[in-house]
Amino acid sequence: MNFWCYLEEKLFVMMGNLFLMVLAGVYLRACGNPGAVIFYFIGIWLLILAGNLVWGYERQRRKYREMCSLFAGLEEKYLICELMGKPKDQTEKMYYEMLRGANKAMAEKIEEVQKISREYKEYVEEWIHEVKTPIAAGTLICSNHPSPQNGRIKKEFARIGELVEQVLYFARSEQVEKDYFISECILSDVVNPALLAYRPYILERGIGLQVEELSETVYTDGKWMRYILGQILSNAVKYQDKEEPGIHIYSGTEQGKIRLCVEDNGRGIPPEDLPRIFDKGFTGGDRQKNGATGIGLYLCKKLCERLGIALSVASKEGEGTTVTLEFPVGNLHRM
Repeated sequence: MNFWCYLEEKLFVMMGNLFLMVLAGVYLRACGNPGAVIFYFIGIWLLILAGNLVWGYERQRRKYREMCSLFAGLEEKYLICELMGKPKDQTEKMYYEMLRGANKAMAEKIEEVQKISREYKEYVEEWIHEVKTPIAAGTLICSNHPSPQNGRIKKEFARIGELVEQVLYFARSEQVEKDYFISECILSDVVNPALLAYRPYILERGIGLQVEELSETVYTDGKWMRYILGQILSNAVKYQDKEEPGIHIYSGTEQGKIRLCVEDNGRGIPPEDLPRIFDKGFTGGDRQKNGATGIGLYLCKKLCERLGIALSVASKEGEGTTVTLEFPVGNLHRM
């Protein structure tokens, strides 16, 4: 709080006091009081006025700092009124009651929106679990009656299953902490199931797969990591355009962190697109050709942040892309 701004607020009070001083001085002079008496009288008045202004400024500044400190420490800023002391000044009391009323209305609105969001999320999760049954049934029927047409239908069922799974993870991404279970995992135990799920696509595209020994131990949620790796592998398969396509998966420890890398020799990412690949809805120039949704990498980044994992991408157009996951060594992450 600035002292000059405070004085500006008290300008009317100061002008009023000065006017009264002049009147008092004229009156005292008219009554025959010597100039020294009038001088001392006005001097004492000025000292009292200055002292009152300084005391008032310090009191307001202290109160202002306390409020700023309290506000800065609040996560839910709209609850500031609940932590404020009830003011004594009538004008401040009026503002205080108005603010409390506004905060109450805001809290009720937030609760209403959260309830609607919670019910919608529960409905989406229930619907996803229900729709998985006909997808699985359709896939099984196609598998039991092999034909070129059923093979194509089975592939479409698999694509629908991926999109449904993406919706489920997106719905849960806001509250990962309620759905994950952090445990000690060997990297190979996380990577192999993801590779198994994408094995048909890798074989269909004739992609050479090279997997190094993944013996490092990390602390993470295996289920969420398998989904993240699945999205990374899906992109590595989708964006292949070489005569001898390949995917190389390896790991290592560097600067106190365990790194898991998925490297492909696909078409790579244009330099102008690279900073935006984690943006929600960003698809680059291949959406129509590869059925990109712009959600996969955005969701991977979001889940990795919740799990305490650093996700980065390095790419050179025409040569390939390397996706790196960094796990802190021997550290149970704070969620």
